[in-house]
Amino acid sequence: MAFHSPALLNAEETTRFNAYLREKWSADDKPETEWMTVTKAKAAIDALRIQEAASVAELDAIARFIEVWSIIRD
Repeated sequence: MAFHSPALLNAEETTRFNAYLREKWSADDKPETEWMTVTKAKAAIDALRIQEAASVAELDAIARFIEVWSIIRD
């Protein structure tokens, strides 16, 4: 429910959900970390820039989203 309808969460549930997301996004990049982390996302953006696989504007927008999301969630 938290992913699909976060507006239905009460304050305590929202706090716990945000902590869960922060923990996942901030996780160390170990072999057992199978999900996308901030570090992995930034590396992927850098790789796409080098490969010129997406427009600079699109990659900049994604990078800004990650930075803003990281600030908001802290």
